[in-house]
Amino acid sequence: MFRACTFDEIEEILARNPIQYFDEREELEDLADDKTSAFYRSEDCLVVTSPRRLRMEILAMPLKPEFNLAALEQFAHKKAANFRMHLNVTGIEVGKLRFTEPYDISDPITSLWGDQPKAPAPGTVLPEGKIRTLTSADSRHIMNFPQEAAGRAMNLKQIFPLLVVDEIGSILGFFNRDGAMLGYISYMPSAFDSLTIDEVYVLPPFRLQGIGSMLAREVLATAARSGNSAYWPVADAVAAIETAEAAGFHKVGSRITIETL
Repeated sequence: MFRACTFDEIEEILARNPIQYFDEREELEDLADDKTSAFYRSEDCLVVTSPRRLRMEILAMPLKPEFNLAALEQFAHKKAANFRMHLNVTGIEVGKLRFTEPYDISDPITSLWGDQPKAPAPGTVLPEGKIRTLTSADSRHIMNFPQEAAGRAMNLKQIFPLLVVDEIGSILGFFNRDGAMLGYISYMPSAFDSLTIDEVYVLPPFRLQGIGSMLAREVLATAARSGNSAYWPVADAVAAIETAEAAGFHKVGSRITIETL
């Protein structure tokens, strides 16, 4: 049985496992002054609902690996006919979850966290080059960077004016000895003294050489110099997870998205 609770009650429970619930805690920071959001809990699950124009957005955070999924579904359907639920499945065997309604269900998304860069494995040969922070004077490199179509994600030409020109984040570029940029990583400051990685991208001919991990390692080093940590919220491919772990990140969370059809 779900009952209404307070923002502070949700926040206090999540703070007991701050890294596992990093995403949700950051989302709560944004919802603190949102009068339309509501907070609920049962014996084994926390829920935050946020009405949107087309559907209800739901954050669901089980407190036990064996939680009452049927009760959560029933509660969600009482709140809205159409919803998108972000379900924290850390420590839960996703294959054992049995949903009773027709949904579009995503594959698990891994989140990673780190506070110190990890040295490359002994014997690792890394490409020669340098990593530096891009500035507004780097527009030539941006315009000439031959990035593949990014699909729904923003490409370098789109994020550069936001992060660098408007100064809401940073982009590190990897340059070879000839001064050509072969890859980049973008990140932004976030809540809880952390830098959150937005995207890492390496040109296809230069992948599997360690450039992505070098860039991620530099973000960790940048964070550590300020006494902060770094968070990688969305790693939805094996290559991204391997890149992060090689740099010094480790898995801390897993989430799936359930959307009514």
